[in-house]
Amino acid sequence: MKRTAKTLLVGTVGAACLFLASTTTANASTTVKVNKNDTVWALSQKYGVSIQAIETLNHVNQNSHLILQNQSLQIPDKAAKNTANTSKTTATSSVSVKAGDSLWAIAKEYNISVDTLRSLNGIATDETLIQPGQTLKVTGTPKTTTTTSNTTTQAANTNSTAATQSSTTTASKVTVSTNHVTYTVKSGDTLYTIAQAYGVTVASLRAANTLGSTLVLGQTLTINDPTKTPATTSSAASSTSTVASSSSTASTTTGTSSTNNTTSSSAVSSSSQATQSSTAATSSSSAATSSSTSTTTSSVSASSIVSYAEQLATMGIPYVSGGTSLSGFDCSGFTQYVYAHFGISIPRTSEAQSAIGTYESVSAAQPGDLLFWGGRGSAWHVGIYVGGTSYVAAPTTGETVSLKSFQYFQPSFAVHVN
Repeated sequence: MKRTAKTLLVGTVGAACLFLASTTTANASTTVKVNKNDTVWALSQKYGVSIQAIETLNHVNQNSHLILQNQSLQIPDKAAKNTANTSKTTATSSVSVKAGDSLWAIAKEYNISVDTLRSLNGIATDETLIQPGQTLKVTGTPKTTTTTSNTTTQAANTNSTAATQSSTTTASKVTVSTNHVTYTVKSGDTLYTIAQAYGVTVASLRAANTLGSTLVLGQTLTINDPTKTPATTSSAASSTSTVASSSSTASTTTGTSSTNNTTSSSAVSSSSQATQSSTAATSSSSAATSSSTSTTTSSVSASSIVSYAEQLATMGIPYVSGGTSLSGFDCSGFTQYVYAHFGISIPRTSEAQSAIGTYESVSAAQPGDLLFWGGRGSAWHVGIYVGGTSYVAAPTTGETVSLKSFQYFQPSFAVHVN
């Protein structure tokens, strides 16, 4: 009996130990050392477990996902993986990618990390491109602020429309002086070039005409109190040249008939001087025309502003602190230069530029608008929005004016320059 009882006791203890060993193995974790460039997402893919499971087990911040080289991490077993996956699957929903969306924006909207979004959709760490219409899996629900933001945006748009209508009504009360002329818009004209040609300001042109956002071919403009008359000036120069040539010919003839060599020489000299003056005047006129042509676009429109900004981005213009010319720009010097090219005057600094125009959320920005980083009236960086997640800017020391993406450098707000 004693031997039998002892055998049973040993057998029972052995079975218990075997059961405990089995339980330990089932819940065992693998210890790994973090290598250079390792991420939580990469380790989750390598070991077939969820990001959440690794971060929970190792007390990793689930917002920053920060792990350090040579850090030891516990990789949970399959049971933890299955539990985490089951939990995650039950809370998963789908979202359709819209134009302008990015992984960062979608992750922020659903209050999850970019790594979690990548893990849910099998997107590699070095892959950033998503396409409109693409369906992505997400967890949780979008922030309620999205609805509020949309409502605010719609209200802002309604107010903007009302303001535009009010502005149009006010603009219809134009000012026309007694001394005025009319001008018909031609291809290549802008308010700036027309103002320069007649010696008036762009503001004067706006005050004398009901103007939309662009000029229209064949449109008739009223020009108040012009100080220049291009057509008359050109005709006068031509008449002066003709009179000078006629006088020269008459003088030469008189000199020849009277055989007065001294008078003839003087006449020829005067003719030469008149010809040189005429040539110089023609050269100046050509230079002015060339200069005017080089600084005009088909119209002052958003597409023109974007096109010109992108053109400058291909020229390798360096960033220069305080720069305001093609020799070098800082961020606000660049935006001021682009707008001035179309006769639109904006302040010199990003702080001052951020306080003008109509405030817009980044999601409501239109190509040609200004994008700002920082506060309204205290922004520290500015660029020109070109669509999607792209903008053109003079970024920082050591770089050139270039096309940038704000996918990982989200602007604070946008401004539409009125």
